[in-house]
Amino acid sequence: MFKRIITGLVLFAVFLLAVIFDSPVNWLAFFMVLACSISTLEFYSATKVTKNPFLTIFGVVASCIIVVSALLPESQPYVLIGFLVLSLLWLVIKGTTEDTGLWQWTLAGIIYLGFMLSYVLAVRELDNGIGWVFFIGFATFANDVFAFFVGSLWRGKKHLLAPKISPSKSIEGAIGGLVGAMILTVTVAWLGGLPISLFWAALFGLLIGALAIVGDLVESRFKRYTQIKDASDALPGHGGVMDRMDSWILAFPVSYFILILFVV
Repeated sequence: MFKRIITGLVLFAVFLLAVIFDSPVNWLAFFMVLACSISTLEFYSATKVTKNPFLTIFGVVASCIIVVSALLPESQPYVLIGFLVLSLLWLVIKGTTEDTGLWQWTLAGIIYLGFMLSYVLAVRELDNGIGWVFFIGFATFANDVFAFFVGSLWRGKKHLLAPKISPSKSIEGAIGGLVGAMILTVTVAWLGGLPISLFWAALFGLLIGALAIVGDLVESRFKRYTQIKDASDALPGHGGVMDRMDSWILAFPVSYFILILFVV
C-alpha cells in the first residue's frame, strides 16, 4: 500500500507539471510519448509481438508518432494510413505465416494505445485545454482511487462487477469511483472557471467515470486473454504503465468529441 501511494503521488505530480508547462518543450507531449512507448512495449510483450523485433520497433515508433500527430490533427489520418500501408507491404514482402497473427496484434497496439491516447494532447490543444485535461484526468484518477478504497473498505457483502473479466472489482467499488469522478469534475469546473455548469460537470464526471471503468475492464480482458496479472512491474504498487493508462483510453477520446460538439 505504501508503494502504491508514493508511486501514485509521484505520477500525479509529474502529470500536473507536464500539463501546465509547455516551455521550452511540450512536456505533456514528452510525457505521453514516454508513457505510450512503455505501454505499447508492455502490450507487445503480453501478446508475443516481441518475438518479431521488426514489428515491435515498428509498432512502438508508430504509436509514439501517432500520439504526437494530435498536435497537427489534419495530419493524423495520413499518418495512420501511411503506417498501415507500410505494415501491409512488409507483411507481403517479408512476413511469414506466423507473422500474420503478430501483425494483427501490432496494429491493435498502435490503435489501442497510440491512436486513443493521442486525444490527451488533442484535448490540451482546445480552448481552456489545461483545465479540460485536468477535468478529465483528475476524474479518472478519482475514479480509480475511490473505487479502490471503497471496494477495499466495504464491510458488507460485495457484488462483483464483472467476475469473468476481473474478479476483484465490485459494484460497490464502481459506485464509489463514479461518485469520486463527479466530485472532481465539479471541483475542477468550479475552481478552474471552465465554461460548463456544475450540474453538467457532475453528469460529465459520471460519464468519464463510467468510461474509465469500461477502459479498465477492456485492459483486464486483454490480460485475461494473455494470462498475465500486470502489464509489467514498472510502477511499484501499480503494475505496468498500461495498467495506469487504461482508464484514459476511452475517457479522453469520447470526452474530446463531447467538448468540441457541445462545449468549446
